[in-house]
Parts: sequence; structure tokens; C-alpha cells
Amino acid sequence: MTVGTVRHFSMAMATGATKTSSLDLGGSYGKVMLGIPTMTSGTNIKVLCGGSENGTYRDLFYKPEGVSAVVVAMNLNSSITQCFVPIEFGGQFMKVEFSTKMSDSSIAFDVICGAN
Repeated sequence: MTVGTVRHFSMAMATGATKTSSLDLGGSYGKVMLGIPTMTSGTNIKVLCGGSENGTYRDLFYKPEGVSAVVVAMNLNSSITQCFVPIEFGGQFMKVEFSTKMSDSSIAFDVICGAN
């Protein structure tokens, strides 16, 4: 049984870029999943949050249970393929940022949001 609205978004990062363009979720959701395509080991991914589409974007901080330090980036310790990562995101505008430039091809991320 599905309760509430589920929305799917896509955002792309161009070759040579370090950030995606802004994504307007159209509101705030209780659950947000970031779909990560095939990525290589050692990639650092940050989720950025903004107060408006063209405003200033800042790192999204979160604190996983049992970890004393606040974590700001997902460091992929191994290669991953086609997975979704839950993120605690209560905002409306987001971007994804890499620690290094995309060198060989563009990449597309899926974002799936649900009310509960």
C-alpha cells in the first residue's frame, strides 16, 4: 500500500563539471533517496542545500547513528553500481557536488522523494 505522493527527479552533471545544476523538488519530503549510477572507488559526493534556486548552496550535514563526528560527504570506498542512498534532506533546492571534475563523460542522478 502506498500512502502519499512519490515523485521522481533527474539531475545531470556535465563532463568537466564538479556540481549539478540546482534541482527544485517543489517542496519538502519526509524521505529522499539519491540514486547513484556506476561510480568508481574513491569518489567523494556531497549533497548541497539552498534556500532558493539561484541562492547560496551549502553542504548538507548529517550525523549517522553511532558516529560522533558529523559527516558531510559520502566517500565511496569501493565501486558501486546502480544503488539508492537515503539522505536526510528537508529542503526544497539541492545540488550534488564531486570532489574532482568529471573527466570522461556526463553522469545522471535520480532523486526519489516520498511523503512518508
